[in-house]
Amino acid sequence: MWVLAGACCAPAQETHVTTDPVLPPAPAGYVLVWEDDFNGPTLDPVNWQAVQHGDVDNGELQFYTDRPENVSVSNGCLRLTARRETYTGTGPWMKGKTRSSEYTSGKVQTLGRKTFRYGRIEARIQLPRGAGTWPAFWMLGANLFEPGIGWPLCGEIDILEHSHTLNAVSAAVHTGAYNHRNDKHKIQYHPIADYDTAFHVYGMDWTPEKLAFHVDGHVFFTVTKAELGDSPAGRGPRRGRSP
Repeated sequence: MWVLAGACCAPAQETHVTTDPVLPPAPAGYVLVWEDDFNGPTLDPVNWQAVQHGDVDNGELQFYTDRPENVSVSNGCLRLTARRETYTGTGPWMKGKTRSSEYTSGKVQTLGRKTFRYGRIEARIQLPRGAGTWPAFWMLGANLFEPGIGWPLCGEIDILEHSHTLNAVSAAVHTGAYNHRNDKHKIQYHPIADYDTAFHVYGMDWTPEKLAFHVDGHVFFTVTKAELGDSPAGRGPRRGRSP
């Protein structure tokens, strides 16, 4: 699967880094195969693509842009910034159409660059607080754009989602048989009050038998292969991630 990260529409707000955004050492038995500490002046194009797209899903209001106003790197942090502003633009997946929006935001993905299957995937993230926000750190099947696949057959693993001002984060799994369209997706919430003032490590351990989701090393949600059965999702590698 490939990894994605994004911040949905909301008025711009300044985020103050209050803790050291460095990931802790990996647990015993794990071998590091890839990481990005965002130590350069800009997003590394070998690892990430900043999304330029205005036809967003889920009734969202923002236009994702690849401008530094929405996607920037500084002081070892990737910053995805949602802004209230009038923006008109197009993108490579919009078939020449233009769209105007009153909000812009940032989204990055590893599509065409990095895919993962099994292991631990984690990021240390500080979230915004405010009505209208919906930041996420998630993965989609690498077969998403293959004929006859699409969503939800490609599968989706939501390592982190946060909505509005809720003092909790969630993790979820979507497959052909279990997804939000039929209200059968697998989801669990984890209470957390200081998500906007401190960094926390949001991660997932993925084995052939199960997915285990955790915050700061505390597992709060597990989904097993036996639960999901023979749903088409989960048969291929996944793409995506970003703080």
